[in-house]
Amino acid sequence: MTAFEKMKLREASLGSTPREEMINNARYMVDMLLPDDPSFKYGVEIIRNGEVIGAINLRMDNRKLYQGVPQMDLHDVLSNDIKFRLGDVLHTKTTDGDSEIDEYWLCIDSKPLHDIQRDGKVEECNYKLPFQNKKTLEIIERWCSVRDPYASGLDEGKVVTTGNAKYKIKLPYDDETARFHLDKRFLIDIANNEPIPYKIVKFDSVSNRYAARNEGFLVINLNQTELSENDNHELMIADYIEPGIPSPPSIGSCLIEGSSVIRQNTAREYIARFFDADGNEIQPDNAEWEMLSPEMLAIDQIAILSQSENRIELRCADNAAIGDVFTLLVRADDAEHGEFMAEINVEIRGVF
Repeated sequence: MTAFEKMKLREASLGSTPREEMINNARYMVDMLLPDDPSFKYGVEIIRNGEVIGAINLRMDNRKLYQGVPQMDLHDVLSNDIKFRLGDVLHTKTTDGDSEIDEYWLCIDSKPLHDIQRDGKVEECNYKLPFQNKKTLEIIERWCSVRDPYASGLDEGKVVTTGNAKYKIKLPYDDETARFHLDKRFLIDIANNEPIPYKIVKFDSVSNRYAARNEGFLVINLNQTELSENDNHELMIADYIEPGIPSPPSIGSCLIEGSSVIRQNTAREYIARFFDADGNEIQPDNAEWEMLSPEMLAIDQIAILSQSENRIELRCADNAAIGDVFTLLVRADDAEHGEFMAEINVEIRGVF
């Protein structure tokens, strides 16, 4: 584009008010000057629901480590027909000498900036998580960021064999991952030629998802568990169902809603929610609550104010030992949907 053509384009962008002129002038500067930046990338693929929906041009810069995790900032140009959004996976190619390196990034922040451009932040994905859709029996894969938040069971330079490994995973929230539930199992990593199984112990589909904009990502915490005879080691799929073979009886899931903290001289309500294998909420038969604690120390300071099959209200004594932890557990045995169990660890803290 010649200098004259750029001038005519800029004149055409002037607005009817000083604010419009400032916004349009800034948009012009972004579209014209951003591509000259060395960090500008062309043809960045946007992956949504596991499919490439198109490619955009944008700047990716300010690469840094945040708590050991590689992150970068995004700056979008307005000429893109597709806008990246929270939970998208961006596929880029980085030049390394004479070769190109494929990189996958999960969008963890996306926002318009003063009506001028879209900014965001991405976190590098380091694992492609395989799992099976229990309805279609299709093998699904999602790029994700797998990290160890606890440094439990991990010795640097050694294989994890202690059985207490834990992972925190960020991945897109979409039609497939929305089916995840507590106790869902995965095969991640291999030690001594055997897959290492994990199960979901915490499921957060709310904190980083915006339903009104239909975008967001999912955060799950996994604890190491035991291998099952139904695990497919070759495909790295836990609880694998062979196509053509009748499925085992469907099982549901349950979770406990409520705070993981109870303060001295205060009351907390906890609600158990039960779901069938299709994700429909149900009310099973004979749900029961139980509190567990080493040597029963914390439980002695907790009173049950009220209790029903799916609700319980607890009150903490004003002299309870700060820092003590107890486990609140709910069980149910339903004639149609089988057995349910969920638990939450609750810590006693001071009033302030």
